[in-house]
Amino acid sequence: MASTESVVALPVHNVPLHVPTDEQLCEVLSAALRSNFAEVEVNSAKCPDLTQPPWCLAVSGLGGDCRIADIGGTLNLEAPITRTLHYNLADVLQAIGKPSAHVMGPGAGYAGVAGINCELMATAQVVGSCSSVSSCSCSSSCSCTSDSESATEKQHLIRSQCAKIRDDCTTTRTEDGTDPKQDQCVETDPSSTYLLEPYSSLEVGPLMNLLISDGDPHSSVIHVRVRGRIGESNLVSCMREALDAGFGEVVGLAGVFQVLDGKVHAHVMPGFPACYLRTDAQVQQWLHFFEMSAPLTCLSVMVSRQIEELDLRVEHTHFYSDHGCGGHYHYDTTPETVVYEGYFVAAKTLHRVAQARPVPEE
Repeated sequence: MASTESVVALPVHNVPLHVPTDEQLCEVLSAALRSNFAEVEVNSAKCPDLTQPPWCLAVSGLGGDCRIADIGGTLNLEAPITRTLHYNLADVLQAIGKPSAHVMGPGAGYAGVAGINCELMATAQVVGSCSSVSSCSCSSSCSCTSDSESATEKQHLIRSQCAKIRDDCTTTRTEDGTDPKQDQCVETDPSSTYLLEPYSSLEVGPLMNLLISDGDPHSSVIHVRVRGRIGESNLVSCMREALDAGFGEVVGLAGVFQVLDGKVHAHVMPGFPACYLRTDAQVQQWLHFFEMSAPLTCLSVMVSRQIEELDLRVEHTHFYSDHGCGGHYHYDTTPETVVYEGYFVAAKTLHRVAQARPVPEE
């Protein structure tokens, strides 16, 4: 598939995506979900007001000039020198030629903002050529509305949240000449706990996956509601694999969903170790894993298949809640009782921004 490189401060590759009709998406997703869940409902629908709890987004809708962006990448987590990379979402929007937009999705927070590496759940209405910020820490009791929040026309509105390890207990085994390439270079304290808090900045860390749109509340969305998992795939993987099997071209889908009942397996990144993280075993030992309970509000971005030269993260989902749970979604752990409900839109363009590259060990 052809891609083009924009001449901007941030390197950007722009890839046109196949945009199926709502009817086609409903047909493909419904068939796949019925093989993985006991009860399935998929239809084209009007988007609910996503500024309201439990969603608490910065805008009321998902539609309008929808794009997805893959910024940085997991390779930036491998080497100490690239872990300090950070990006301003306003700069990203300028780089893709859409200076004003709603940005929403999962990624890594910037330690310069949060005080430590963290899981980020971004939702912000960015206004081009604007430097002032309005923010809101939202919960189920939040009384703010989109009208009151946008009273100052040229303010960015940020309602992002982050999850981080409360006590960073990461240690290393790199003293006394220990080889940092060994699997045992990282230890984490499994008893450490996490903290969910507001993140009132457009500065993000070394990786990010975003839905970028006008936040149009009048555009239709794909409504998905499922109950009782009978297959092996998590919700996001099931949907992404359905898109890959059902369409001959690359499809991008993003949106929000809730885990209404059940529990999920999740992780929260701790602070970075001093060593390189080269293997899956090292990464698994470094991450902190938890089981977290519904209700959970998830922000999800997926691409139906890999484009090898772009090293995409083909699916990525983070979540927050009104009871302190937040992090990176892996899968549900209660298949008999789990209930998911969400709203999704297809993207017309993929922007690969500042693609991460391998860094040789010194």
